[in-house]
Amino acid sequence: MKLTLDMHLGWKLLTAAGWLSIFLCGSCRIRTAYTVLIPEGYKGWVEIRFGIAGQPSLHREGGNFVIEVPKSGRLSTSAPLVAGYANDKYYFVSESGGKTEIPVEIHGCNSGVCISHILYVWQPVQAADFFVGREADLSKFPEPLPPQ
Repeated sequence: MKLTLDMHLGWKLLTAAGWLSIFLCGSCRIRTAYTVLIPEGYKGWVEIRFGIAGQPSLHREGGNFVIEVPKSGRLSTSAPLVAGYANDKYYFVSESGGKTEIPVEIHGCNSGVCISHILYVWQPVQAADFFVGREADLSKFPEPLPPQ
C-alpha cells in the first residue's frame, strides 16, 4: 500500500511540475537555429541587425539559418529576428573553409575564447549582439551602442 501511495504522489508531483513548466514558459517556443560563421581569429563585439529592408536574407544549410559575419563584425539582414529557444552554433572559419566550434558561456569566458554577453533586442530595431573572445579581452573593446 505504501508503494502505491508513494507512486500516486510522485505522479501528482510530476504532473504538477509539467503544468508549472508549461505555465511559466507558455510563450516559449522552438525556433530555427542559427549557424554563425565568424572569421578565424576575430575578437570583439559582433553586431547583427535583423529586418532591414534591402539587405540580403539568410540562407539555410542543414536546416539552420546561416549568418556569415564579415571581418568588420557588423552585418544586416532582411530576415526577422525570431524569439524562441534554439541550439545556435558558433564557428571560427579559416580562409581555407575549415570550421572550429566556439563554445558559448553565459557568464563570460575564463578558460579561453568563447561567445558571451549575448543580447537580443526587438525595439526600436531587431538586433543581436555578442562578444567573441576571453573575459580578459572584454575591456579592450567598447560595448556596442544600443541599436537605433
